[in-house]
Amino acid sequence: MKLREAVEVAVLQVRAGDGLWPVSVVVPSPLLGTWLAREVFAERGHVGIDFVAVHELAWRIAMPALLAGGRARVPENADLALLLETIPGAIAVGGTPSYLRDAAETSGFAPAVLRTLVDLAGAGVTPDALEGAAAEAADPGRLRLLGRLARGYAARLDKAGLVDRADLLQAAAAALPAPTVGGVVLCALADPSAAERRFFEALSRHQPFACIAPPLPPAGAPRHAARRAFLNALTAPAVAASGEGGDACSALARLQERLFADAPGTVPSGGGELDASLTVLAAAGESMEAVEIARAIQALAVEGVAFDEIAVLLRQPSAYGPVLAAAFDRGGIDAYFLEGGPRLDPAARGLSLLLGLVDADLDRARVMEFVTGARLHFDNVLAPGTEISPSRWDRLSAEAGIVAGLDNWRRRLGQASQRRAEREYTEDRDLKLYESLGRLIERLASDLARLPSLGTWREMLAVTLDLLETWIVDGELTRDRLLRVLGPMADHAPSLNASRAAFLARVQEVLATQVYREGEFGEGRVFVGSISAARGMRFRAVFVPGLVERAFPTPVRPDPLLLDDERERLSPDLRTTRDGMEAERLLFLAAVRCAGERLVLSYPRFDTAGGRERIPSSFLLHAIEAALGRRVTAAQLAAFARPGETELGRPHPSGPATAIDRVERDLALVSAGARAAARHLAGVDTLVSRALEQAAAAWEPRWTVWEGALDAPTPEALARLRLADQDTSATRVQALAACPYRHFLATGLRLRRWEEPAREYRMLPVDYGSVFHEIVHRLFAGLAEKGALPPRPADVPRLASRVAELVDEELAQYAAENGVRNPALLDPARLRLRADVEGLLRDEARALAEDGFVPAEFEREFEGVEIPLGDGAAVRFHGRIDRLDTAKKGRGVRVVDYKTGGHFWKKDEQWKGGTELQLAVYNAAARALAPGRPVAEAIYYYSTEKGGYKRKGLPAEPEQDDTLQWVLSTLDAQAASGVFPAVADNCTYCDFQLVCGEGREARAARKVNDPRVAAFLKLREIP
Repeated sequence: MKLREAVEVAVLQVRAGDGLWPVSVVVPSPLLGTWLAREVFAERGHVGIDFVAVHELAWRIAMPALLAGGRARVPENADLALLLETIPGAIAVGGTPSYLRDAAETSGFAPAVLRTLVDLAGAGVTPDALEGAAAEAADPGRLRLLGRLARGYAARLDKAGLVDRADLLQAAAAALPAPTVGGVVLCALADPSAAERRFFEALSRHQPFACIAPPLPPAGAPRHAARRAFLNALTAPAVAASGEGGDACSALARLQERLFADAPGTVPSGGGELDASLTVLAAAGESMEAVEIARAIQALAVEGVAFDEIAVLLRQPSAYGPVLAAAFDRGGIDAYFLEGGPRLDPAARGLSLLLGLVDADLDRARVMEFVTGARLHFDNVLAPGTEISPSRWDRLSAEAGIVAGLDNWRRRLGQASQRRAEREYTEDRDLKLYESLGRLIERLASDLARLPSLGTWREMLAVTLDLLETWIVDGELTRDRLLRVLGPMADHAPSLNASRAAFLARVQEVLATQVYREGEFGEGRVFVGSISAARGMRFRAVFVPGLVERAFPTPVRPDPLLLDDERERLSPDLRTTRDGMEAERLLFLAAVRCAGERLVLSYPRFDTAGGRERIPSSFLLHAIEAALGRRVTAAQLAAFARPGETELGRPHPSGPATAIDRVERDLALVSAGARAAARHLAGVDTLVSRALEQAAAAWEPRWTVWEGALDAPTPEALARLRLADQDTSATRVQALAACPYRHFLATGLRLRRWEEPAREYRMLPVDYGSVFHEIVHRLFAGLAEKGALPPRPADVPRLASRVAELVDEELAQYAAENGVRNPALLDPARLRLRADVEGLLRDEARALAEDGFVPAEFEREFEGVEIPLGDGAAVRFHGRIDRLDTAKKGRGVRVVDYKTGGHFWKKDEQWKGGTELQLAVYNAAARALAPGRPVAEAIYYYSTEKGGYKRKGLPAEPEQDDTLQWVLSTLDAQAASGVFPAVADNCTYCDFQLVCGEGREARAARKVNDPRVAAFLKLREIP
């Protein structure tokens, strides 16, 4: 007899001829109650039948007496709050093992203790019994601590006027009979505790009563054997539910009848072969397993099976929920996820990001993730009419170099705003954004500081809810959940103190588990939920995924607070690991019995994340053996498992007919290779057509529009890309010479590499160079003021103290500007700077005495230095010269440019294929800065130990000027042609490697003979 029919028979039995007599049907889950309410007496309807949980029925019976005595049920999470109040005092007692003191500081300790105390109360084990058992225990301190916790927890319950579930059941049993309750039908019990059994026995004596339970397999654990005997004693044979499938001869029916039916370790004898009612599916991984389930559901729908007649029952909903939701979305399958779908409430995510900023020192990246990723109440935190742009705030704060810390935000925003104001733009929006961002950060810092480092749950919850209301849009659902879950902690444990970290960890846990449930159970949706919630229900088709070892059955571990042998000595009603393993068997049996016509058991063959092969579950072997009636080995299982349509390396079916979406269909069409089968993908202006065009362009012998050759460019469009009539710098021109495509991306498309400011724990080379330049500039400028240049070798020891002073000052400034919290981290750079600058002094004292030059000017800016390009056009350069030296004899000058890197010049190299122009530009700049005076040369001075204090000079000779003009004219002509080739001969430090992609060197090699770039490539021949 099916469960629905058994409930109907039981209801008629307890009504004893009175069709309106009230009946309470006790169900293990609200979902089963909802399902039964729809199914029983569906043809004629029913009244007076109420589906309730055990504790709800107990409360109805015991409520008058309990309320009269000032007692109430423990609200959700209030039990945890009361236990948290109990733990500190219990732990503080002498003799408590140190490992338990340490464990008590962890977030999982209190929930673990609560589960153990609930077990003890359900089995009727008292604190005195724990104290007595401690005398014989190997670890008496642990049992004594449990006794103190149980006694303290009970005292707090009594003080708060609350009763736990065990006391509620006892009070309800004492209050029987209860005329208002009517008849009672006990249905599909999962695992009753001793307290529940005593309550049921009292119900059976005092109320019209019937018990329904499916046939149970032989038990491997003593406690489950006792449960079976108890249920058999309560259950009338006329209302026993069976697990038979639709066809008594089918493989499914044999499985439901024989699974675990014989003694553990034996195999049912007699049977048949597998048929369409039972399918074993082996997919490559969990995500592909979910896709195969979606494919099978689509096939069932074609056969006429409605979505709400299908269920996917999960042992681990958190593991399979996201992949099933993704597969069902692809397949257009409406589903009801009982445990919630993987779609977070935006307000919950926003509050999580906000609380993540507590103790994060206003880290820029995290602040901007909150501001740009959450839906904020800007009207609450900023004045009306304030300029708001989260995306622009992100960019401006990054460009300002903000790392973290309120002082860093204030200083950097102020400096960036001042620099912007100096440009004197009218109606400058960025100035307004700097101001509004500053106000937002000040408000954020102020509000976050309100959360105390130590306080009661009530105080911290009130601040959290206020932050939610102030900052987050549409936070009502999140607020309700926080109040429901954490409110009892504040209401029933008002004196409970917690650290801010512990409170935030609990809040983040609540927010992370807040999900949406789309739709309602039924209403044309596939049911996806845990097996325990669906126990007793019936669907035409059932899928049970994840049947691999260590997933189903899951490893059952002993309770670390009360070990198995201690539990067995204390009470036969306490659960042990053997009971846990038995519960896993019963859970799988319950899933199997939910199937009416079809059952699909599936497993992933591989762990796709780690690449390891999975071991099929022993339950899967038991299922096949029960259906076949013979022994099946693990090696034989593969013969019964149907492979999915997809596999590793082929994420689509072999043919388009079974594809779950258009993506799979198109991939199947392409892989089939039939002529013109996928022509629709190559239509005009589709992603595929453009990808094909780009792939074909890579093999063309000419540069195409996919690789920097502009399509019909106009002179106006090229104006910014050319050198003619531009004010530029030598560095930008060298970038054009190194790679025209890089120049096009940076100057034409204005692409920039995103650089996130970060607190550095060492000085980067670029920063080292900047600090070095500033130290040398200040040192030589000071010596010039005193008339102490050029330095003499004898002056170097005396100047060492000044060098040390300048190094310390510049590093202090660097630490302040870059948020270096511990200046000692800069000590390696400090020592290196002192050594390099002193080495520069020694080397310059020698060199300046020999070459007859004296440093005269420092950090000299130049602009408007014009180099003709021919045809009346010219390019104008601006920049800064590190040092301008004058000759002791005569009127000659030269340029010195400090370099802190390594010397990389070969013998006789001057231009490096046209990519090194800066020295030639410096010679031209020197002529402009010292008109009428002869310019000797421009020098790269590798002025550190790393560079070996070497020099590389370019004489200011007419032939060098001609070469510069030729290089600039060639570069300008290349830009004017609209072809910007990705030459790919020096990509190591390019910011756009991802844009060019793999194979860029091979593509460039295929196009070297394109006549449009011949002149440009000729530059590479210049040594």
